[in-house]
Amino acid sequence: MRAAVASLLFALAVSACDPFGTSEVFAEDAGATAPGTADGGGGASPADAGVPRDAGDGGGLSGALQLPANASTTEASSANTSPFGGAGQRFQSVYGVPLLTALPNGATITGMRLRLDGDAMSFKRENLMNFEVRLSTSKKPPGSLSQTFADNRGSDEVIVRAGPLTIEPSDYPSGAKPNAFGKTIDFNLGTFTYRGGPLLLEVGATAVQSGRNVDNVSPSTQESQTVYGSGFSATRADGPPFFDLIVVEYTFTYPPTK
Repeated sequence: MRAAVASLLFALAVSACDPFGTSEVFAEDAGATAPGTADGGGGASPADAGVPRDAGDGGGLSGALQLPANASTTEASSANTSPFGGAGQRFQSVYGVPLLTALPNGATITGMRLRLDGDAMSFKRENLMNFEVRLSTSKKPPGSLSQTFADNRGSDEVIVRAGPLTIEPSDYPSGAKPNAFGKTIDFNLGTFTYRGGPLLLEVGATAVQSGRNVDNVSPSTQESQTVYGSGFSATRADGPPFFDLIVVEYTFTYPPTK
């Protein structure tokens, strides 16, 4: 009887270690402290985030996808003035399917986090008049991104965030390489459900007085591409696309498993 119980407990422990078979994503119990709050903005890393603990129907299970996959341990190769570099601006980044293998079809993206470049100073307190985030399935895969923003947006586009954004000095840690991710930029208008295909991120930001650069991979993999336009209301990029990848972490909830 004891042997049977021990075998059952061992099997359950093994199945809980990595039920989704992923390495670029980590999950947290929905009741745990949210990333970027009580820990000063740094949040948890894949090494200390633990494993999924809510085995129900997936509704209480959350995860985080970091791009690039080694972002938690490696400083990226360059810095990017988007979206916090000073002047108002708008950019679009497309991620190819090979970068999204750890994001299950049907997962709901609920927020995002950026981080300062390793050489950037801490923020002063900032109040952005508007910070807008859109997500959609891109009409254009990496390598073919259009300079006209509307041509890239998918028919399933959701404006997940809009309105003022306050940045406190403690929201974005500095002084390390790599820095910890900043406070979660919550989606105050809705969420986006990923259904497969290339993912398009669009961010519009008004001016930041004490502009700071974020961490960035350039040149990046051919599976990511970005276009940049001047001004919050830009409709076109100022020039051709770049093979850039702004370091980002997406928070999401897993789709129901039954």
